[in-house]
Amino acid sequence: MNNIDKKIRPVDVNQEDTYLQLFPYGSFIHKYETGLDGLGMRHNRHPACEYPEHYIQQNAIVIHLRPELGSERRLDNCLQIENVSVGEVAIVPAYVKGSHKNFFRRKKFLWVPVNH
Repeated sequence: MNNIDKKIRPVDVNQEDTYLQLFPYGSFIHKYETGLDGLGMRHNRHPACEYPEHYIQQNAIVIHLRPELGSERRLDNCLQIENVSVGEVAIVPAYVKGSHKNFFRRKKFLWVPVNH
């Protein structure tokens, strides 16, 4: 596990209470059971916003379902400002601090957490 500041919010995507704390009011989240141990799927839709600094306790695959312009993603100390296209995939490793800002458009994506 990485050396993570105690003030950064941990998120267990399998626990509804911690998962929902990460996302803003007005979010749509639907969880799909896959029947596979350690593998789930969530369909997320959120208003344009800034997500607090956090880390997830599972590895995750994120599949974008809507284009995003000028989206700001930070993983550890790496900042990337990007224009995301439909179908682009992001791999988010467990226990790496991150944040995300998107002020221009609703986000819509599939989130596939993978327990290790």
